[in-house]
Amino acid sequence: MHFFRTLKAFRANPFVSTPAAVLKHSYWQVRKTIGPFPLVLERDGIRLMIHRETKNGAGGLFFSGGFWDPNNMRLVRELCSSGMVPNLVDVGANIGLYSMIAGQHLPVYSFEPHPFTYGAFLENRRLNGVEAQVHALQAALGDESGSVSFSDDPGSSINHVQVSPDETGPFLDVEILRGDDWASREGVRPGLVKIDVEGHEDSVLRGFGSLLAEVPALLIEVRDLDSTAGIVKGAGHLGPWQYLHGVKRFVDHKMHGEDWIFLHPEFAERLRQAGYELPV
Repeated sequence: MHFFRTLKAFRANPFVSTPAAVLKHSYWQVRKTIGPFPLVLERDGIRLMIHRETKNGAGGLFFSGGFWDPNNMRLVRELCSSGMVPNLVDVGANIGLYSMIAGQHLPVYSFEPHPFTYGAFLENRRLNGVEAQVHALQAALGDESGSVSFSDDPGSSINHVQVSPDETGPFLDVEILRGDDWASREGVRPGLVKIDVEGHEDSVLRGFGSLLAEVPALLIEVRDLDSTAGIVKGAGHLGPWQYLHGVKRFVDHKMHGEDWIFLHPEFAERLRQAGYELPV
């Protein structure tokens, strides 16, 4: 089952050869078994340290195909390198690929609550020489400030805020902040916001309060598209759209498995004037 999902991801990636990616992935299955770890990989100008705990998710995808969100990660690089957005707020940063891409060009504010993953994130920040640009916070975002129960699977890309008392552990307590409280305290006006929090995205969005209406662009991994779209469109944004980097086109229907995109109308017009094609 995992292999077929991975194969589907390779086939959906227009920037890699599917046969070559499959061969690399097959080699990785052997390499991850015999070790050693940690291992530093470099793809598309980004270096990531892969630990034994991260070899099955991010490690394998990065080794085999580079940018595992091939359209959105290239969009982030393009928006950040061109100066169209002032910063990236990376909510659910994991080991930091989005943050490292953006941190080569502008300030990044990265939230990763799990202690093991946060440590791996700091290693990758150092490897890419972006310590001055990438500001890391070991915390979650939500619609309240305080502490919250968070799943404890070191290295997992799907650790998450506990949503039900019936969930089985292990869990640990992590700090949680409201996005508007944090932004006000730090004097940050979010530019591009990426949210990947395994079902907790609506809480994160609510935590930005009235500030959400001012955000130029959001990339959101969504579990309940109707619910999430209702919150973001209620704040005045356009979308949900997906992005095709090869033709610089946003579309209003599902084309791949990457995150959905919402744009402030004024920012959408700036993109249109810059040569991007957007739905009417």
